[in-house]
Amino acid sequence: MQTAKVKVGELYAIKRRGELVRFYCTEIVTRKSTQDNTRSEFFGTIVEDRKDGEKAPVIQVNPADLLGPFTEQAELVERKAREDAERKEKAEAKEKQAKTDRLALYEFVGVKPPVKLDDYRQLFRCSYGSVDISSEGKAAIIASVHALRKVGEKV
Repeated sequence: MQTAKVKVGELYAIKRRGELVRFYCTEIVTRKSTQDNTRSEFFGTIVEDRKDGEKAPVIQVNPADLLGPFTEQAELVERKAREDAERKEKAEAKEKQAKTDRLALYEFVGVKPPVKLDDYRQLFRCSYGSVDISSEGKAAIIASVHALRKVGEKV
């Protein structure tokens, strides 16, 4: 690929071990020599090497290895669509589980859950796929546990 067409902050396709992967360009270093030659080096990360919030290592890529912009490579576009769908599915499943857990906590403490899920002032509230427990909610759980212990001692 022509070095003049490569831009920092863009995704490009490269072939690694026979597989198309996405290269995110973070830096371009261009050197001029006395013979009017210029040489460019591209530095960046392979998107597929990134694991759950960790940064991928920065690598150097030869301009000849760049196949072109990511969006022009159909295989990579399809893979990104699949990854996005999987990520969305995981987030929805996590949110559904959080709502179920929230209702179970309200049932455990014997309090009717509020109708609106997004009200801030609640004993148990769903946010970002997990259940947040307020200090009042913690007190209600502890009271319920103590009540269960007392019932168990009487039996």
